[in-house]
Amino acid sequence: MNASDIGLGVGKNILSDEEKFMILKNTWAPNVKYSFPAIKQGNQTRCFQLDWLRRYNWLAYSELQNGGFCKYCVCFAPSSVSKAHQVTLFFAIISNVHYFKNKIFLMKILLIQF
Repeated sequence: MNASDIGLGVGKNILSDEEKFMILKNTWAPNVKYSFPAIKQGNQTRCFQLDWLRRYNWLAYSELQNGGFCKYCVCFAPSSVSKAHQVTLFFAIISNVHYFKNKIFLMKILLIQF
């Protein structure tokens, strides 16, 4: 486990300024050879995608918790963050919305509701 894993901040009601800075600016990220654990959902197997970390700067992966977290949620709304699969499930739902041509636009709309 890495000392800058975002999962270490999950579940803490109060984070120091140093911990917030680490989460926002120096969060551990897996390398290109990292093997994300698979999650079975119905008849499909899904896993976190490294590309999501490149595309969404608010997102961080926790090896400790085996899932993705919103960096800002962990820092500024800790009571709303409880499970790593919260963000993973969100992306799984988005990927199943076949009738929307622009999934990123849909995601932005949903994040406003978040």
